[in-house]
Amino acid sequence: MKKLFTILLFMLTIGFAVNSQAQCNAYFTYTVDSTGYGVQFTDYSYPDSLATIVSWSWDFGNGQTSTQQNPYFTFNDTMNIVCLTIYTDDSCYNTYCDTVFTSQSPCANFYATTSVTNETSAGNDGAID
Repeated sequence: MKKLFTILLFMLTIGFAVNSQAQCNAYFTYTVDSTGYGVQFTDYSYPDSLATIVSWSWDFGNGQTSTQQNPYFTFNDTMNIVCLTIYTDDSCYNTYCDTVFTSQSPCANFYATTSVTNETSAGNDGAID
């Protein structure tokens, strides 16, 4: 029984050491399209030199997700927290989150007209409506 315990402990120690040495880094950039709502994400994640990224998990912060490497997503809000988690074939995983700002205009076709009244040559005594 003591030998079995020693072997299991040794196996767990080796397994932990292998996993703790694996390193991977999730990272992405994004570009907002001309509509101001659509965002193209570009994955720049990288594993350690011996591993390969096998899956991507995107969380767009509103209940929507994607498993594509470089997804395109349309937002309804101007500020969104987006997270990317990568997984590698050597059991490494890492998450990167960033605040994504879209540039929707608050008002479309907003116009204003003014009229100046009761201004004299002395200045600063009129009104703008």
